[in-house]
Amino acid sequence: MMPPHPLLDTRRLHLRPCTASDLDALYRLWNDPAVRRYLFDDEAVERAFVTRQIAASEADFAAHGYGLWVIEEQAAGALVGFGGYRPFFDPPELQLLIGLAPPCWGQGFATEACHALLRYGFDGAGFDAITACADAPNAASIRLIERLGFRFRDRGLRDGLDTICYTLARADYAPPPRHTYP
Repeated sequence: MMPPHPLLDTRRLHLRPCTASDLDALYRLWNDPAVRRYLFDDEAVERAFVTRQIAASEADFAAHGYGLWVIEEQAAGALVGFGGYRPFFDPPELQLLIGLAPPCWGQGFATEACHALLRYGFDGAGFDAITACADAPNAASIRLIERLGFRFRDRGLRDGLDTICYTLARADYAPPPRHTYP
């Protein structure tokens, strides 16, 4: 049986399932113009939307053992981002996603957090493959996805946007040495 609230720790980060107590921090993060540019198609989100996403994540953790984690820097204890697994598109497709506060970009936090999430996806949640998609102009996310070992799957219009999707099979995942990231 899957733990209801899986905690993930890396060398520098602590990932924990998001809860209602994270509402204000996630609201600020998700409304940061640089974060929402690709995450929410550059649309501001309302507090009610954030509340629904947290509730959906809590339900996903209860039912499936996965959802959204908040990412905290261990040294400071401050929220630096979020990541996890959520369904997107029509029909819904479960995908890995991550978002970091702009001051945390370029420090390797996204790679470190994604390795923890991938390891959990394969070893904890039992996924055979994981999907990650990015808007075509989002070069930084595409580089991250490719650096993690995902393979190009397809490119096309999804929700009206030019989107590139990748897949990583369990057999193709090569986690880094534990002392490097997770």
